[in-house]
Amino acid sequence: MTSKTANLACKKSKRCAYSSLSHFNAPDADVVIRSSDNVEFHLHKKNLEFSTGAFPPAETPVYLNETVSLTESAATLDIMFQFVYPKRYPHLDKVKFEALMLLAEAAEKYEHPKRILEFAAMHDYRGTVEELAVILLDSPISDLVDILPSMIYKPWSIHREKWMVELQRAAQPPYGWHHLSCQWNQVVHEVQQQLKKPSDLKSPHLDGIFAKCLADHLGLKPCCTKDPEKWQNNIKASVNDIQPFVLS
Repeated sequence: MTSKTANLACKKSKRCAYSSLSHFNAPDADVVIRSSDNVEFHLHKKNLEFSTGAFPPAETPVYLNETVSLTESAATLDIMFQFVYPKRYPHLDKVKFEALMLLAEAAEKYEHPKRILEFAAMHDYRGTVEELAVILLDSPISDLVDILPSMIYKPWSIHREKWMVELQRAAQPPYGWHHLSCQWNQVVHEVQQQLKKPSDLKSPHLDGIFAKCLADHLGLKPCCTKDPEKWQNNIKASVNDIQPFVLS
């Protein structure tokens, strides 16, 4: 599919928010990416490899101009790939919230979020920075020190510190829950082993952690069954008290 055909397909289907794909139709391209709505992007692997560690995916063909199909739409890929090439950064201030979230998810999947964050912070796209704070919650603040300006770095670090404090607190059952049951001790140990990063405190991750640990220890005493639920609800309540990251 040529760029012109791709543009026409986007306009007819009305599924593509962006149709200016001519900048992704390089004659010397060595990899072709096909979106979920059948739009092709003719790209250079060297740019992809330089910009991200997770893309192209492991199943990317090694043959020249072989096509790799992705699950993202052309609209999402069109924005994301603009971050791959120098001097092609797009304007994100007019991107709708739903499209922005799809971009953030794709960026996380292919390890682009930090580059997008750097660009958004540089141009003071605060809404974009706030949304990326959710995606990059698990990233150590040391990884972002050279990306974020001081006016964003300070509130970002404070916000993440709140999550890290809660992560440490969540790893301990509420005071006073002492059991002689070996199974209970095993449940506690397994939950603690699974709570490794801030995003583990969010649903559905948290629900999955407790569900798996309880499933691994069927036949618990009634008291040992109720206490994990109390523990889980306690974590959820504390997490709900953490305010979303907002730049004033």
